[in-house]
Amino acid sequence: MSRKRAAGCTFQQGWAAYKVDMLERGLSESTVKQYKIRLHTWAAWVETRTRHRPAKPWWGAGPEDLRAFITRPARPGARIHRPGTPLAPSTRAMYTTTVPALYHVCYREGLIPADPFAGYRPLKRPDPNPEPLDQEAVRVLLDGAVFLDDERIELLAALCYYCLLRSGEPAAISTSDVDLGGPTPRLRVTRKGRHEPEWIALHPAAIPILERHLGRIAARYGISDWRKLPDGVPLIGSRSRPGLPVTPGYTTKLLARAMRDLGVDGRPHDLRRTAAQAINDHFEDNPGPVRVALGHRGYSALKHYVKPGLARQLTYLQAVPDPRGRKAPE
Repeated sequence: MSRKRAAGCTFQQGWAAYKVDMLERGLSESTVKQYKIRLHTWAAWVETRTRHRPAKPWWGAGPEDLRAFITRPARPGARIHRPGTPLAPSTRAMYTTTVPALYHVCYREGLIPADPFAGYRPLKRPDPNPEPLDQEAVRVLLDGAVFLDDERIELLAALCYYCLLRSGEPAAISTSDVDLGGPTPRLRVTRKGRHEPEWIALHPAAIPILERHLGRIAARYGISDWRKLPDGVPLIGSRSRPGLPVTPGYTTKLLARAMRDLGVDGRPHDLRRTAAQAINDHFEDNPGPVRVALGHRGYSALKHYVKPGLARQLTYLQAVPDPRGRKAPE
């Protein structure tokens, strides 16, 4: 007996069915939470009327609506995004797999009259391991940041490259988390996905940049020594709301805009990847130093950051003996 199909359902009903399906398939609560954010964003966009398109029920949207959603231009007046497509290629590809799956489940459960994404082919995901930046690109960013009108960018670039921080992690650092007086200058950082902060060593090249930035903060408070600043003063503070921190997303967008303005072809995370590759090359593919510098607990994610160069791969291959006794050409 075929299941009687509904004429449609609310998004909350559709999401509830999809959530049950994901949990039955063993997806974690944190993954389900991310799906919820993405799909709520999609449904709100479909059901909101604009001067360019009418509103429609979420279950009535189809592939053309999804294409318009993932290629939509930046909203007018956006402070970070310039005109163009604000979604990264990997994010666009993610939506083309996440959204259709919702409709497949709801159609299977009889909640919607048809599956508009039946036979839909998602976009191919881009290479998750792009090449690191070259040293000239990093130099252009670090040198050019000095001349930009936002002094926060130089410190952001230095922390992401020299200290291998994620671009959103400096947003949670305060001046109380800086210790330059000990034998090893250090910085207290709360890593992404963790609740407890940890101390990390500061690269020597990052220290003078950090000291200049701390001096500017102290001057705004009318203090000669940054060590006398009150607790909780953000290291990367808001310009519009002095004394308050910015969000991790804002620091990422701030650094991404600076890279575009300076002609650096890459993303903020590429600074961390570039530094990791340099450590990997220096220690001849020893994963231990790379793991420590990145702050990872395990080794499984290192493949997203480093890859042996062709010259080193050839060195490895030359260890394979030739049973015919022939010598490799020199």
